[in-house]
Amino acid sequence: MHEHPVAAVLSFQRRTQALKERFLKMGAVTPAGVTTDTWDRTEAQKRYALHSHILVWAKRRKLPTGYVRMPTVPASEADARDDAAAPAQGAAAAPAAAGAGPRPTVSAADRKEDHIYYFAEVGRVNAELVRPLLAPGQGGGRERAYEHLLWAFLLRTVQTRMYIHSCTHRYCMKNRRTCRFFFPWPEQPAQQYDEGVQRVALRRRYAPDDQWVVPHNLCAAAFSPGTVNFVPFDPEFGGDEARNYVTKHAAKPESYDFLEVTTKGGGPGEEADPVKTLLETRLIGACMAVSRLFGYHVVRSTRPVEFVYGRFTSAPATRTNRLPKHLQEHPEYPDPQYYLNSTQKYFFRGRDLWHLRMGQVVRYFTTVTSWGSDPADPDSAANTNEDTCNLRTRRTQDEEERDRAHRNYDPEAAEVEPGDLVASAAQGLPPCRRRADTRLGVARYGLWMPSGQDRESWYEQDLLVQLPWRFEAPPPEPAPGAGKQAGAPGVGVRLRPAAGLRALAGLGGPGADSVPHDRPGAPGAAGRIREDVPRPGEGLRGLRARLRVLPGRDGRGGLPQVRARRRVPPVPAPGGELGGGERQQRRRRQQRRRGR
Repeated sequence: MHEHPVAAVLSFQRRTQALKERFLKMGAVTPAGVTTDTWDRTEAQKRYALHSHILVWAKRRKLPTGYVRMPTVPASEADARDDAAAPAQGAAAAPAAAGAGPRPTVSAADRKEDHIYYFAEVGRVNAELVRPLLAPGQGGGRERAYEHLLWAFLLRTVQTRMYIHSCTHRYCMKNRRTCRFFFPWPEQPAQQYDEGVQRVALRRRYAPDDQWVVPHNLCAAAFSPGTVNFVPFDPEFGGDEARNYVTKHAAKPESYDFLEVTTKGGGPGEEADPVKTLLETRLIGACMAVSRLFGYHVVRSTRPVEFVYGRFTSAPATRTNRLPKHLQEHPEYPDPQYYLNSTQKYFFRGRDLWHLRMGQVVRYFTTVTSWGSDPADPDSAANTNEDTCNLRTRRTQDEEERDRAHRNYDPEAAEVEPGDLVASAAQGLPPCRRRADTRLGVARYGLWMPSGQDRESWYEQDLLVQLPWRFEAPPPEPAPGAGKQAGAPGVGVRLRPAAGLRALAGLGGPGADSVPHDRPGAPGAAGRIREDVPRPGEGLRGLRARLRVLPGRDGRGGLPQVRARRRVPPVPAPGGELGGGERQQRRRRQQRRRGR
């Protein structure tokens, strides 16, 4: 492994890509089911060999009318089995667990497949050794039986060599009395969810053969020369198990160490600084180093994920100063000194996107960093998909129906053609481009707990993501001699750090008319909130004390009225060409008129 890291990395990456193409291809029927999305992370083992943890989302099924799931294994029965196996350790635990007896057989009325196979299109997860049993009356003669035995011999050989668990005190039984993977498993007539161990108990109909078998897919085991384990999560009870897996295996930090640095004297003849300097360094093996040098991403996802900074303002020490070239090319940039972060750019989105919350904007649109460079573009350097087999252009009808139930679904943004551009409300900021329907974005927020010192941060982030905030338009210029009015920073107005960022939460979207919604009483704007964000040392209590609801057209504050759907027009790209989708939109409008 350390002598030939290049060969090891290329072999691992090619096997992973081949596995995704044949078993995890999005929208295709494969032996592992029908995959809708994947997320994986590559990490190094103790011996520095590479392996992946892949999370797979399967296509959901429509449950039949009157469906009742198969009953789970009660916790009392699982506790009794654990008590019977508790005194034993290691290999001696096998007779104790097997002697506890099989699980009770499910009644004929409740006997069916496990709930995960009714809930989603998932392939069979196997935990039994292959046993060649020919059904009575099966045709084919001796040739058919001979071929059947050959395949059974091959699969059973692969299983016994690669998919048999062995407990060791250095791995699964470290500082424990029993195996942390619950081996050996007892005899299980049918696949059921086990409430005692909070896992899906796979079918193991012959305990002497199956109690040590690792969950796998038979087709993947025959295809891949490496070990590929499949672990199902119950959609109703397995939420905590899935979160624990993601936290422990897919999101655990890399190993690190402290490196001592020797400091030299400031001048000739001076002694070195006696205070030691320690640098925190990551420990990676040769395989991980070669994989990074070859350009393979550590984390790969079929969905673009954007981190949302959950603060209205940021400290000047954490911001980036604008370059002299940028200052010269964009004199009307909203901030005269610093670049805007992604959250601040959201405040300056186009007028047609005012009604969208931050999560909705991230889901449907991406910021074009420069013309010809787009994170949603498969050829872009910012794309971390690396799965050319999963680049689709259309979604199925079932996927579109499920999309309407998403918390960030918006009917107006969903009708915008992929690739269309929406100009920003401020000069110097790039436009927003509509994402492809098969690669809608996911917003990732900071993890704050509403307690202790994080309480104010949690409320500020919750206030930011729950309302469609935007910068207020600049006030009209006062008449000569009328005195200067204090306006809020907006488009074309310099930011004042001492006053904070003054924003407007438009509770409703832009109406079907062209009347500006920057004043009370505008059609379609029944209520809105004008807000100064928390000032230094003020906190959320002072912020809420300064909240006020402006009256609407009827003189009363309240929720926005229902307004007509409005299509977002495309923005011409440089060169006079349209951003795409104008012909399709015109054709759709003509078809609707004919239908009326």
